[in-house]
Amino acid sequence: MDLKRSGSQPSTSKDEPGDAVTYTTKELTAKTWRDFEKLFSQGNGWDFCWCIHFQRPHTLPKSEWRRTRAERGARNKRKKKALVKQGRAHGILVYGKGEPLGWCQYGPKEELPRIEGNKNYRALGLNDSAKKLWRITCFVVDKKHRQCGVATVALKAALEAIRKRGGGVVEA
Repeated sequence: MDLKRSGSQPSTSKDEPGDAVTYTTKELTAKTWRDFEKLFSQGNGWDFCWCIHFQRPHTLPKSEWRRTRAERGARNKRKKKALVKQGRAHGILVYGKGEPLGWCQYGPKEELPRIEGNKNYRALGLNDSAKKLWRITCFVVDKKHRQCGVATVALKAALEAIRKRGGGVVEA
């Protein structure tokens, strides 16, 4: 989603003194996978998770456990890429000057089931709603671009994507 073309006001922030940055957004797809990969491969601490935590069931079989962070990272990256190819992973990438700077994961509850294993969550009774239930589970912002509005842009684009898919109840 290019905020200029959508009719929304483009979001800007100052990256460097006197340097305004206009943010644009795109959905995660097989075509934008390389940008997602670039964002998650910068050694910022997300290189092992690949935003897959909430896409897995509450418990993993012992065969899925990995001993090292690198092993978990390789497994999670493979699984995320497969889900993207299947159209079962949703998210928004935020760009500044053509570079991926941030991310927001969203999806229907069926794609993000892990939270349902929490007894406190189950006690809320949210699954009884007749409306479609969407979840926003993760945000990632490159360290150099934090507190510049990147997460806000990602959230607005995720909510717009949910609206375009029929809307419903959104939990985060």
